Amino acid sequence: MKKMKTLASLALAIVLAFALTIPVFADGNTGTITINSASKGETYKLVKLFDAKVSTAVTGGVANGITYTGNIPTELSAYFTLNTTTASIEATADAQDPNDHSQLSGKAQSAIKEWAEKQEPAQELTATGNVVTFTNVPYGYYVVLSSVNNGAAIAVTSTQPNAVITEKNAEEPKFEDGQGKKTDKETVAIGEVVTYTVTYTTANYIKPQGATEPQKVTKYVVTDTLPDFLSNVRITEVKVGNTELTASFTFDEDGKFEIPWVDNSGNSLYDNGLVLSIEYSAVVTAKALDDVDGALPNTITIAPNNESGSTSTEIIYTSKINVVKYAGVQDQPDNKETKLEGAKFQLKNSEGNFYKYTEATETEGAKVEWVAQNLADIVTTDANGNASFAGLKDGTYTLIETEPPAGYNLPTNPETTVTVDAEHGEHQTTYTSEIANYTGAVMPSTGGIGTTLFYTIGGLLLVCSAILLVTKKRMSNVA
Repeated sequence: MKKMKTLASLALAIVLAFALTIPVFADGNTGTITINSASKGETYKLVKLFDAKVSTAVTGGVANGITYTGNIPTELSAYFTLNTTTASIEATADAQDPNDHSQLSGKAQSAIKEWAEKQEPAQELTATGNVVTFTNVPYGYYVVLSSVNNGAAIAVTSTQPNAVITEKNAEEPKFEDGQGKKTDKETVAIGEVVTYTVTYTTANYIKPQGATEPQKVTKYVVTDTLPDFLSNVRITEVKVGNTELTASFTFDEDGKFEIPWVDNSGNSLYDNGLVLSIEYSAVVTAKALDDVDGALPNTITIAPNNESGSTSTEIIYTSKINVVKYAGVQDQPDNKETKLEGAKFQLKNSEGNFYKYTEATETEGAKVEWVAQNLADIVTTDANGNASFAGLKDGTYTLIETEPPAGYNLPTNPETTVTVDAEHGEHQTTYTSEIANYTGAVMPSTGGIGTTLFYTIGGLLLVCSAILLVTKKRMSNVA
């Protein structure tokens, strides 16, 4: 008798990916199985494993004996056995979860599901909405298979003629592998627009820690840290599966917004397991320059019913090019001790335009622009020989020294190429170029004035001598 009760208990247990509720007694020889929160367009199959027989003895209007009969499939013989005394099928110890005897063990679940998938279903329905109901179901022990889930075992008997299953995902809603927060660019310049995209797998039911029954999801609460290096944040798209939501969503002052998940009657608005995607844009502000390492992290949290949620963090980077100007010492290339103040530089990008940084105003944020050379910034090294161009994204740049420190010459080649690559540089964000200047007079080079001046002066003297000689001879003839 104890084993028979165990089988009945297992038949009413939560199995695999479904939760079960038990309704009140009802008369009749058939019942129904209703699946709440079904996935629209998906197929559900009902496979009968055993018959349920109600004893003729009735106490207080309720049948007091239910036995399970039929043939035990060979592949399930480890989990069910025939009691020859009562002529009823009972569950074995292997069918029970060792930690909770009212639950099927993992091996039993897998074996029952594998067996059921090979059988011809008693009924098969395709969901046209969030509810699927099998009707005229003879009393028995059934397996419900779903094309979007693992399946469920459930009994339909005189004490439970109208069984209800609430489908939920096999796992809690979360960021799956490959999902989470991503950006359209990994490195950014000050004033540039960055677009974040977030993907997350939802569920219509969750089981909060400590709860005994699944809880319907009524809303998803989205929270973003919205660090101060971002401004003008705009949510541009929210989609559930392939459906773009038409409602207008905006982060509040706490960086939150909510997505409703049920209608006014409490019915789930969306199918189980759909992917929620959120897209929003923001402008990178001058506050990005306050992060000395150039790393700019931003975290988003998605929480069903505002319970404990899942988080995902994305990091973008902004870089700077730093110049260190020093006095070069002939024949001592490693001697860089004397730093030089007053060297002037401009920065050119690969398109041939020049760096200009504009501070923020009351109406506009700070930004890095690329302009003609005569409009560009000129930065000057300080007493420590330092100067920098900040707020840069990845690219190839050219430092151009336009004026050397007083008393020093320009380098032979005043241009220095710097490649900024925060990703392949293992997120290096400061790129330093050490550039030397030397003292000394500027001597003519090959092709310069050289001895040409002396040759010219010599030639002029010879011409003058010839003129004087001819003039003197003519004067002598006249005389």
